[in-house]
Amino acid sequence: DEAKKEDDLSVFPSQAYYGVRYAAALRFADGHVAAAKQHVALEYGSSGDPFLMLRRDVERHGRIVAAAMADQHGVLHAPFATGRAFLSELGDKVRRGMRVLYHKEVDD
Repeated sequence: DEAKKEDDLSVFPSQAYYGVRYAAALRFADGHVAAAKQHVALEYGSSGDPFLMLRRDVERHGRIVAAAMADQHGVLHAPFATGRAFLSELGDKVRRGMRVLYHKEVDD
């Protein structure tokens, strides 16, 4: 089973060191939805941002209408610096009107 293989620490040993896992998704104006997980390196700063993994989809499908990044618990996070830079540097033609989804803490 491919999903079980990806969670196997013998295949991805760096997951043993970092408990939080992230994935990103983009919805395009043509209706296509693409998703990718973060590739975690033992040296965390060298990890691959999940938004960067979606570059080919951006090139194929064009304008993005929504972007989201979540952890394995379903909590939405704002994109990290690398992802923010990637999204902002796409230009207005691709990101015009794009919504970025994230959870906001609310005081009681």
